[in-house]
Order: sequence, then C-alpha cells, then structure tokens
Amino acid sequence: MVINLESLVKSEKAKKAVSLLGDTVSYVLPFLEKYDPEKQAEILLADFEVANIGITKNEAATYLSDSYQKHKRLFAYAKLADTADRLTSLAGLFVETAGLYLGIVPGFMANLNEELVEMIFKVPFITSITINPAARHKFLPVLAKEAATFGLPVAGDLYDASTNLYMRTANDIIMNNAKQNILSERRSAAEFNY
Repeated sequence: MVINLESLVKSEKAKKAVSLLGDTVSYVLPFLEKYDPEKQAEILLADFEVANIGITKNEAATYLSDSYQKHKRLFAYAKLADTADRLTSLAGLFVETAGLYLGIVPGFMANLNEELVEMIFKVPFITSITINPAARHKFLPVLAKEAATFGLPVAGDLYDASTNLYMRTANDIIMNNAKQNILSERRSAAEFNY
C-alpha cells in the first residue's frame, strides 16, 4: 500500500516539503524510484524528430509505457545497480579516503573491494544490455564509465554517488525504443495515406 503524503497535508509549503523529502529519499535510495511516463514524455517531445510529428504528450506517454513494459526488468536491474552504487560509494568514500591517507596501496585495495561488491549487483543489468540487440550499443559507454570509476578511488565514488548511470541508461533505452516505435508507425501511416 502506497501512502501519498502530499494528499495528507493541506498547505502548499508543507506539500513542497513532502515532495522534496520524497525526491531526496528516491535520490539516496534509487530502488524506490518509479518510472514516470508523463515526465519522460516531456523529454521525448523535446526530441527534434518527435517534435515535428505532432504527437501529443498523452500519446508519447502511451508509447513510453509500452516501451517500459517491454524493458521493465532492465529498469529493475538498473535500480538495483544504482542503489548498490549509491550505498557502497558513500561507504567507500570514507574507507578509501582513510586508505589513501595510509598510502596509495591501501586506498586502491579498498576501492577494489568496493568495486567487486558493486559488480555483483551490476551483472544482471550488464548481461541484459549485452544480450538485447537494441541496447547493446550502451554496453561500451557503461563499461568505460565503470573502468574510470574503478581507476579513480574517491573521485569514482563521488561520481557513483552523484549519478544514476544505470537508471539513466535504462531510461535512454526505453525512450529510444518508444521513439523508434513512434517514427516507424508514423512513417507507415504516412506511406499508407500516400
């Protein structure tokens, strides 16, 4: 059962505070994030190709919902990976900083252990984009960012703690799938009417 806290409070100031609290909790714990096709529709409608077709926000949201259903598991894996990233990176910041204070080797060893723990939670996402032909092009950018965060103790943790790399990637895949469906259907309709 989901409780909508905003509906329980009356004043606008309180509603904004509750909304900010919800956004903060979702940021700290990405696994609580829900896919929002209406919010994503605004982004999709800003795309040049989609904007020129004359599609409504509701239509775009429907395409995005369909695409999300197709990639629901990928989004769940992304939430798991980003949550692991967030939690281990926040802990890793302190451990790696202390390790680097003791010398370069302890700092890198702390980073290695943290990255190995994180990988356990990232394997499902990485496997999913590797076996999905429509998402495979996202593998190398994700791998490059992971390699960079691995090679840079503390700085890599700051990056991991401040971004949702996996959820952004999943959103990109969902959005691109919806965009391709929109363009494909609109082209087919145009050819049929021609």
